[in-house]
Amino acid sequence: MENKKTLDPAKFFFKIIISIIVLPIIILIIYFLVTTIDLRSAEKRFGWEPYISENGNFTILMPELPSEKKSGNTHIFISRDKHFTYFLSYEKYSEEYINYYTDYLLNEFQNNLISEGGTIVINEDIAFDGHLGRKFRIRESDGRQGEVHPNLIEGRVYKIYNRIYLIYIKYPLPWALSDEIEAYLNSFEILD
Repeated sequence: MENKKTLDPAKFFFKIIISIIVLPIIILIIYFLVTTIDLRSAEKRFGWEPYISENGNFTILMPELPSEKKSGNTHIFISRDKHFTYFLSYEKYSEEYINYYTDYLLNEFQNNLISEGGTIVINEDIAFDGHLGRKFRIRESDGRQGEVHPNLIEGRVYKIYNRIYLIYIKYPLPWALSDEIEAYLNSFEILD
């Protein structure tokens, strides 16, 4: 007696339907992931240039070479493009002073950015390569004349050795979801 398998039409129909539905969904998911996730560096995605400060012991990506000025012990670097202002500053302190006043200095650098009527939206303690820091977002007052949207200031302030580094980006509210914000803030590196 020969044992022949018979084709169950219900199972066959089910397999065809699954392959017609599932396969295109898998293809769409792969297409979506490939086209929306850009794994290139900010340098390549936005055409930014690395800025290296030998004196400041840091490197950061900016859309163009920043203007640089010094005010007392504070070194300030600013770069602008159409919608964003990129800012970095650092100030050097004695080891004794910075270790004693770390919290005060982190708060002071951040709080100096708050304009009249502005509010802190995010304020979190963070670490950067084992160094103390703060992550913040400030919403400026939208009561200024001629302003359609209030500006946001998003940044980080770090105590690294005997320096306080303040890195932030200022932008109009409609640009709050831009990839450039995190790309800029995450491009900061300390040179050893």
